[in-house]
Amino acid sequence: MPERGSQNLRSALVSLPRYRPTDCIRGSRSCCSDSGLALNLSKQPFAYSTLPAHTLIRLAQERGTSHSLCVAITSAYFLEGRNTGDPDVLAEIATHHDFSFDETKHAVESPVELEKTRYEIDAVVAKGIRSVPQFVIQGSATVKGCPSEQELIGSIRDAVSVSSETGCAEGLYSR
Repeated sequence: MPERGSQNLRSALVSLPRYRPTDCIRGSRSCCSDSGLALNLSKQPFAYSTLPAHTLIRLAQERGTSHSLCVAITSAYFLEGRNTGDPDVLAEIATHHDFSFDETKHAVESPVELEKTRYEIDAVVAKGIRSVPQFVIQGSATVKGCPSEQELIGSIRDAVSVSSETGCAEGLYSR
């Protein structure tokens, strides 16, 4: 939810337009459980803008710390119940991932950096990606959410089979 701005919305209300809440929660718990995490959504009743966090993660790519930073931000939000839309919270987290506190605050409050992130998000949405994670294979959005390893392997095999028949090899990417 990059455009939440300073609005803090109840998480369940944000999910209503796209999902039946019980399906959303069941799927999230299952995915987390498969990864060894105990999801407790009562720790995080609010949904915050993700634009500052996405901006910071984008900037961390050139430092090689984007994955560890993403894990830290996700843990802060889902496991610790922190407001990861708050520049001070992000700055504290980022100090452990090759950023200074002041540098982070400047980056996540910079209209120029935020606009660059919006541009990247718009490009991804234009490709049909609406959720994270979502795997795109051979140019078509095919696997959303947290598939099992076998489901993901099957989707890749299906796409490779089709591409070898058509001679198309656009590749695999995820977001």
